[in-house]
This record gives sequence, structure tokens and C-alpha cells, in this order.
Amino acid sequence: MSMTLGLIFITFVAGALIGGALAAVSLTADLGGD
Repeated sequence: MSMTLGLIFITFVAGALIGGALAAVSLTADLGGD
């Protein structure tokens, strides 16, 4: 794997993890808002 592809892959995975974490937190906050 070339350096560029590696950076793109790492960035994509990191973004997906961060996005998933934020979505989970927002969902939990909405469900626990009652």
C-alpha cells in the first residue's frame, strides 16, 4: 500500500469512528432526554 492510500484509509477510518461516536452520543442524549 502506498503512503497516499494509507493516509486516505486512516483518515476515512478515523472519520467513520468519530462520526459513529458522535451519532451514538447524540442518539443516547436524545433517548435519555426524557
